[in-house]
Amino acid sequence: DGEGFLNDGLGALADDAAWHEGQIIKFEWVEADGFVEKLEFQTTSDPFVDRTGTNSGSKSDNQLFAFNNFTTTHTDLESLLLDAGGGYVCIGNSGAWDTAWGIVPLDNAYWQIGCNSGGWAGVGAFYGE
Repeated sequence: DGEGFLNDGLGALADDAAWHEGQIIKFEWVEADGFVEKLEFQTTSDPFVDRTGTNSGSKSDNQLFAFNNFTTTHTDLESLLLDAGGGYVCIGNSGAWDTAWGIVPLDNAYWQIGCNSGGWAGVGAFYGE
């Protein structure tokens, strides 16, 4: 159907992830140049959830999971998160488009359509719809 495996959020990974407090969560992705980037962190609550809600336009319309103890190989993402004092796993509401979920800084100001704003405006690392 053309939709990505995680288009509905991270809930599809819940059983395999078996989240527990103190667990290290790892994401890896391949950049256009073929380089594999990595991000590791911990959350205090389970981020392996499905997208819910249909309202967009404000931070509270999304499910946010603050994280700590993060490391990443992506220098721009590292600077962004360090400058903001940390970040969130953002699970965008189901009425949003562009991004299904993402990693955004704590001081993110782009909430117009979920975890980002229109025209792909925003900062962070995103899983697109």
